[in-house]
Amino acid sequence: MKTIIILDKQNDFEQIIENLEKYKNIKIISIDNISHKSLTKNKIDHISGDSLLNQEDRLKIYDKSISYLNWYENISNEKFIFNGYNLLEIVDSNEFQMLLSEKLTKLFCIKNILDLEKPDKIITTSSSLKIINCLNDKIITELISEEKIDDELFFDAIEINFDKKIFPRKIKLSRKNYQLIKNNIENLICKIYGLSYKENKRKSILFVEFNPESYEELFNEINKCGKQSVLLNSRRSALWSKNSIQILKKTNSKIIRYNQFLTKGNKKIILKNIIKFKKEFLNEIENQSKMEKIFTIDDISFWNLIKKQILDIYITRIKERLTYILISEKISNNKDFECVVSLNLSGETERIFSNNKNIISVLLQHAFGNYSKQIKSLEITDDLHLIKDKIAVWGEIMKSYLIDNYKLPEEKIIVVGSPRHDSFFKNKLNNENKNMILLTPRPIIRDIEGENSDKHDLYEKTLKKILKCAEKNDLKLMVKLHPQRNEHNDCIIEIIKKYDSEIKIFQNTPILNLLKKCSLMINLSPDSYDASTTILEAMIMEKPVIDITLASKRYEFEFLKDKAICDLNSSDNIEKFMVELSSKTNTRNELIEKSQIHLNRYLSNQGNGSKTLAQKLVDMK
Repeated sequence: MKTIIILDKQNDFEQIIENLEKYKNIKIISIDNISHKSLTKNKIDHISGDSLLNQEDRLKIYDKSISYLNWYENISNEKFIFNGYNLLEIVDSNEFQMLLSEKLTKLFCIKNILDLEKPDKIITTSSSLKIINCLNDKIITELISEEKIDDELFFDAIEINFDKKIFPRKIKLSRKNYQLIKNNIENLICKIYGLSYKENKRKSILFVEFNPESYEELFNEINKCGKQSVLLNSRRSALWSKNSIQILKKTNSKIIRYNQFLTKGNKKIILKNIIKFKKEFLNEIENQSKMEKIFTIDDISFWNLIKKQILDIYITRIKERLTYILISEKISNNKDFECVVSLNLSGETERIFSNNKNIISVLLQHAFGNYSKQIKSLEITDDLHLIKDKIAVWGEIMKSYLIDNYKLPEEKIIVVGSPRHDSFFKNKLNNENKNMILLTPRPIIRDIEGENSDKHDLYEKTLKKILKCAEKNDLKLMVKLHPQRNEHNDCIIEIIKKYDSEIKIFQNTPILNLLKKCSLMINLSPDSYDASTTILEAMIMEKPVIDITLASKRYEFEFLKDKAICDLNSSDNIEKFMVELSSKTNTRNELIEKSQIHLNRYLSNQGNGSKTLAQKLVDMK
């Protein structure tokens, strides 16, 4: 009888390591990076099962996962309509797709293992057992651990990060507890400072999920125009820091709080519709044969792998969605709001407020968007296909791409520049240290490729290579982590601190403060599907950029065509360019010149994006 062991993440992995002692001469296969790292650390021979999927396989899985986002089109939707909104559509598509991508890559990883190994028996963990049963429920199985792990949805937990040493590095809260704390704090602060929105004679502009610290100048310009900025944030509070509170007060901006407009009658309506939705939704998804048919790939149904998470996505958050729909309706009825501005169109609150039929919706470009026809299918996460009314873009390159590739009418596109970067142009005086390098390591995310242990190994190797080069050449490093919650950030911190505990690591500190101090920025990219906004920010501050990718292929983005940065592969001579570009050399000066040429092509209204956008919003009819 041929037996193999398949392992993935478990909280009791140390106990599993001990249990492996009794299984001699049995092939061990890991299917995620956590188990792979634990086995490597304990010097246990194993195979990384996720290496059986190549890049082409992963992109095919991604493309297929996208097709399931509109799964509800396969059932009757009429009973799920509430005040004109289809409740089945109001789901964060990025979170949903991340779930699908992760599950499907593991499904095909294990499928490849079974096809290759043809085992009679598998010793495994509870989560892998579910996948094995989807593929072949006749194989003999044995659990190596009795612990059962419930997969957590991305937005079911909230992490709060701190850069100051007086606090723990991060605090993790459940979504329910976070919302309770957030609502209570907002109620108190609004009462003290008078920040709650109230109907008034001033016309208002609604901003959904905006950080006041990033858009202070925009709110200030709107206030100068005699209009009022009103913020609605269901995720990160608009009152998240002392500075954000001061900005709101100074710019005469207000916030809309959860439950703020709800009457007793509204609350009864919400309760009634929660009961109705749960009943109808459970009736649909308990139709096992129908759901198995909908969630099938290559004749394999994976419905049982995601059923619990689908229930969580729809059932546990239904009260929030109904509440925000009623708030959106009240905003529409009082006619105070001329338009609503959001940074994406796929989040739950963004879907609700940007689809208010009585208010113009404006999608504001918020990142260094770079696109290529070669990977157009990956652009779905940027929501360009969801534009309803208007999009405000940073420059002519983006405008041309939308017209040429999305056939978007020119009148729907507003070229404004980047409001969040106006302050960069006004703060170019810096205190540069010629030996200081700013390292911006982008974490590995699983929304496109799923689990990939080989990529994690290469990332660690490349990061250590950068650290070693800096140490060898007496170059100082400071690190700016990506602000997004990502477990790989913890791995990055661990690698850096293990190598040199004196290196300063920041996450919430504004990057402008760090760019002022450095002579060179190095960006470490796990893939090449898009570009980090930190690259553009370094260009604005006239800092040379080295972008190191782990990918074997680069795509034809405009900033690469313009040779605006030094683009390297992980196998290139990184040390040579680190030394050359951190000093005042001709190569450095030439690179900065080319970056400024590209910047002028890419970014319009430099330093005046806020004023331009404010005027466009105020004049919008």
